[in-house]
Amino acid sequence: MNENKPPAAKPVNCIFCNSSVDCEDKHGEYLQHNFSGMKLHYFCLLLASGLNQTIDVTDCTTEKGSIYGFRIKDIVAEYHRASRLRCSFCHKKGASIGCAVPRCKVKFHHPCAEGTVSQFYDQFPSFCKLHRPMQSAEKEGGTTTCPVCLDPVCCSIKTISSLKTPCCHDVWMHRVCVQQHANSSGLHFFRCPVCNDGEIFTEEMRRMGIHIPERDAAWEMTHDAFTDLLHRHAECDVEDCVCPHGRDFSLKGSEWAVVLCDLCGSFGTHIGCHDDVDCENSYYACLNCERI
Repeated sequence: MNENKPPAAKPVNCIFCNSSVDCEDKHGEYLQHNFSGMKLHYFCLLLASGLNQTIDVTDCTTEKGSIYGFRIKDIVAEYHRASRLRCSFCHKKGASIGCAVPRCKVKFHHPCAEGTVSQFYDQFPSFCKLHRPMQSAEKEGGTTTCPVCLDPVCCSIKTISSLKTPCCHDVWMHRVCVQQHANSSGLHFFRCPVCNDGEIFTEEMRRMGIHIPERDAAWEMTHDAFTDLLHRHAECDVEDCVCPHGRDFSLKGSEWAVVLCDLCGSFGTHIGCHDDVDCENSYYACLNCERI
């Protein structure tokens, strides 16, 4: 058998969980390898119990023999290993993820893993509902408001859908809200949405199974994200502009040069439209800033 040939599975489905659902918050990026043609969820790849990253490669589309550092031949071997294991939830074969606690026999597909927790660091261990890590809380019960979506959230460490912040008193959030926050912020901008703590909050959320991508924040990867910062205000904003060419006219070295407020930089005046401004280097404070 060709070691780089994908297993005989439906081409539209993940080779591990046999699902084609494309939801980054739940299953990670839905990958397709350019050379082998195999498709798989990023989380299914990371959490497969028999797989190890052996290559320091991050580009999943251009490396012929690997995907994100996992060799194709190892992925195929893991597929065949999992094809003999039955999921403890759906009872179908292909369960590539097993509980990391010794002697625990629970095995599952990632989409089937109701109540389980997977940690996305070190050895990428997964834990069944019985052995998953738990948080501590001085008091719990009832509901409160999630600071991310502002909808009610259950205040209980027993439910997998709620998480308590370790840095704020009695603050609870939906797990899905924290995961979406992590996907948007990336590792370097991931903070508690209430107190802005970084280190303690990040450590606890990772322990409780939140995947925090090691990438820039989504708002920094947008094309021309900072174009507006390069825009310089160049318009006369005084109430009675007397420039014959209009408010948006500016000509350096003349009385119609626009001088900006020295305090905010977002309000301007022509030299000829303000009695206290006689040159381009004159100090000028707009009416809004003068009131402060």
